[in-house]
Amino acid sequence: MPSLDTKVQTHMLSAIALAMHGKTFDWKMGNTWVSRTPDESEPIEVRLHGHLIAMAYSKDGKLDRLCISMAGWNTNTTRARLNYILTGLHVNFYIGRVKGITWLHDSAHSKVHRMGASEWITFDRKEGSWQYCAGKEQPR
Repeated sequence: MPSLDTKVQTHMLSAIALAMHGKTFDWKMGNTWVSRTPDESEPIEVRLHGHLIAMAYSKDGKLDRLCISMAGWNTNTTRARLNYILTGLHVNFYIGRVKGITWLHDSAHSKVHRMGASEWITFDRKEGSWQYCAGKEQPR
């Protein structure tokens, strides 16, 4: 039987996929929720315990930008939610932790980047692949 976390993450990913089709959307399960306004230029927001951890921008039902952050909470749950989003949306990166340091792994290019707990990472789809850009501020 799947764990509650697995159920939440699976439903969260389904909610993001539904929201990518541009309709107003609001879904919540446990400590995680996904929302989108009718304005397609606004992102789909994913929150954990009320903290914004991901923003997904879609156009015509396709993801073209993803922004993630641990929102200052470098916990197993936050990393798990973000990894589930990255994997489920086919962004070839994952977040790992080794000896207390959190790393963003670029699976496609075998690169590793250190990730801060409050840092925002933006992934843009360019010519069919994902490119990342680190930043300290929340993207707009």
